[in-house]
Amino acid sequence: MKLPTITTAVATTAAVTLLCSAVSANADQRIATFDLGSLDTLDALGLSEQVVGVPKASLPTYLDQYAEETYTDIGGLRSPDMDAISESEPSLILYTGRQGDWETELGEIAPCLIPACKVTII
Repeated sequence: MKLPTITTAVATTAAVTLLCSAVSANADQRIATFDLGSLDTLDALGLSEQVVGVPKASLPTYLDQYAEETYTDIGGLRSPDMDAISESEPSLILYTGRQGDWETELGEIAPCLIPACKVTII
């Protein structure tokens, strides 16, 4: 099984290769994320300036800096605030299966990515 790899280059680009897909986040990319694992990774890579929106009510305490006014509250994990997401003008939306019912609407705002693979165990 191929493990995820992460590469960075002078904090201007972060490329994340997952088991099933890849995405690059350039220094000017604006990211709204419902995926708290991805938020943790962006934070660890020093890419917090690219984050524009998070589900503030669901933030764990170690990511509470994202509760500041700098970041837009994009709604709950099960009830995205489409107006708030749109107003934050993201160029990429990271979401999870919990927001799957809103995939079409989210995709009308910005390109979307679920940063995990669906695995079926038989």
